[in-house]
This record gives sequence, structure tokens and C-alpha cells, in this order.
Amino acid sequence: MSANCSRYIPARQPQRPDDAEKLADSGPARGDVACEVLEVEPEQRLVYTFNREWTLTWRLVAEGSGTRLFLDHSGFDLDDQRARDAFGRMGPGWRDQIIPALADLAAHLSD
Repeated sequence: MSANCSRYIPARQPQRPDDAEKLADSGPARGDVACEVLEVEPEQRLVYTFNREWTLTWRLVAEGSGTRLFLDHSGFDLDDQRARDAFGRMGPGWRDQIIPALADLAAHLSD
């Protein structure tokens, strides 16, 4: 998994939330950020908090002979300028960095 993706997806995924370790993400602009696993359905769904304000939900859904990945990054208060700015920065990060890295990883796994 690329370094970018490994920041958001734990290497050892817990089997249920009460088994979950507190996760941490770090980056040059923000330092360490606490993450906490809220829901786990192995091979189907992973939900965790990020920065206590945002929730990331990853879902895998069988589709034809493959699997579709859904990502929902919620919790932005768009009435708050700081949150609106973060929302504007994160969209391109997911779209231009994380999702392409995951697609590349998936292509290599299917080889």
C-alpha cells in the first residue's frame, strides 16, 4: 500500500470496534491526529473518526465480477469557514492522490 493510503487505512484492521486500537494519522501541516474505529464489518465496511470532527466510511460492494469501493468523508460544518476551507482542500486530495493510489494498488493485486 502506498504511503499516502497507509495513513488512512490501518495495516492491521480490527475485527470489531471494541478490539480497535486508537489510530493516528500524521502529516506535516497538522502533526498527529487521533482516529478511532467506530464500526467494522470485515471485508465490507470500516468506519472511523478523524480529527474528532470527521467520519470516514469505506464500503466494499460486490459488482459484477469485481468490487466497487465507496468512500464517504462526512462531518464538515460548511457554515464554518475553517471547515469549509478544509473541505475544499480534502476533496482534491482524495480525488487526485488517495483514490488513484488505491486504484493502482487494486490493479497490482488483480495481476
